[in-house]
Amino acid sequence: MTSVTVSSTPFQVSVDDAGTSVTVAATGPAGQGVPAGGSSGQVLKKSSSTDYATEWGSAGSGDLLASNNLSEVNATTARSNLGAAATNHNHAAGNITSGTLAVDRIPALAASKITSGTLDAARIPTLSTSGISGLGDSATKDVGTASDEVAAGNDSRFTDARTPVAHSADLVTSGTLAVARGGTGVGAIPMVGVISAADAGAARTVLGLGTAAVAATGTGSANVILGNDSRLTDDRDPNAHSADKITSGTLAVARGGTGVTSLAMVSIPAAADAAAARTVLGVTNAGSYTGHIETGAVKEFTLDPAVVTARTITAVFIQSGNQSGSGGGTGTIVLKVKPSGGAVATVGSVSVSNSSGAPGSLSNTSIAADARLFLDCTANSSLVDVIFSVEYSE
Repeated sequence: MTSVTVSSTPFQVSVDDAGTSVTVAATGPAGQGVPAGGSSGQVLKKSSSTDYATEWGSAGSGDLLASNNLSEVNATTARSNLGAAATNHNHAAGNITSGTLAVDRIPALAASKITSGTLDAARIPTLSTSGISGLGDSATKDVGTASDEVAAGNDSRFTDARTPVAHSADLVTSGTLAVARGGTGVGAIPMVGVISAADAGAARTVLGLGTAAVAATGTGSANVILGNDSRLTDDRDPNAHSADKITSGTLAVARGGTGVTSLAMVSIPAAADAAAARTVLGVTNAGSYTGHIETGAVKEFTLDPAVVTARTITAVFIQSGNQSGSGGGTGTIVLKVKPSGGAVATVGSVSVSNSSGAPGSLSNTSIAADARLFLDCTANSSLVDVIFSVEYSE
């Protein structure tokens, strides 16, 4: 290179490794400097944590500092010494975890190996129709109306109206033929059997008609009558019939009926006996046994030899003497009853005097039908003018 002259100081001159560039710079301030001493192979290293504290010493050990690596200028040998892979080498595809493979590194694959992703259009080859299996001859035809063309899906000839060719009625499977076109205009003919019947009689059978359908009107046995025939409304005597046949109207009293449509007390005439009828009416039949004994004697005095209907004794009155309440004597009279087929029973006893009257103990006693009712004078002390009344209801 051309020589460099520096005429003033202080300056620092540096030349690059190739010897093609020279740098001149002012000298910086004085530093701490390098400690004196040291021997060949030693390196400058820190002696303490104090600033600028340095000393000469041996270099440390390690692969990167091995003298054969630092002095080796062959890159292949240096990589081998450092345990690094060579520039060109082989390894498993699973070890490629980054970067992009060069095209030359991608092997040719069968199409069956491509199971995912999308091929670029440039990677799809151009094929002729003969190379695609399953195609018909329409694949190479154009769309049009000529005999060597195919029709488009919206070709008007698929939907235009046209006169049908002669065909069987069985091919008519929808729609309804109007009456004006010779049809019925309806979708169902339930009575089609009428018009397809063999004759008029068969047609009447289809309609469910009887012989009256062909009979003339009149009064004979082979005729039918008109709706206004007088025989349908004329008066006539009814035939003998059950009362159950009378289902409307009211029979007048003059005709032996009641003249009313309801009988609230119809159970009265239908009662079993008079007592039941009185019960229906809600009334009570009251009666009494009355008498006058002029001279008392120890004996029985029959009131009713056989009571017609069951009854209840409601009141008893027995007294001796005259109307002024004097005389009459005293005695004992017992009211007794003997049921039919039964033993004599005492209803009650009365001590008779001119002041006796209606003892309550003898009332409200029931007497059965057919029973004998009598008074029994069991004690007599000059009894005279004894009057009595035994009242009852039934």
